[in-house]
Amino acid sequence: MRKQTRNERAPVLQCDYSQSCLRDVLQWMQLTVHIEDIQDMRRRSAQKARGKISREFIWSVLTATIYHIWMARNEALCQKSVPIPTKVLKLIRMDAK
Repeated sequence: MRKQTRNERAPVLQCDYSQSCLRDVLQWMQLTVHIEDIQDMRRRSAQKARGKISREFIWSVLTATIYHIWMARNEALCQKSVPIPTKVLKLIRMDAK
């Protein structure tokens, strides 16, 4: 059996829509990290964070980002409508408060 790479485990994060949402989130958090995969992004973002609270905040925002991208994917499949990335960012910001 062939071992899966990280990106094969999370194909939903590879599409242009997901990348756009992730870029919007990183810009909102004022973080400049390369989007390779979500684990690297979490690790690099946490390295730039100041203190435990900031690292936990970054982790919770990235978790909310994955959730809302997944929900947008489901909405696209079931409702035949795709929310714009700025709407997804607004939902993530509301969850982060």
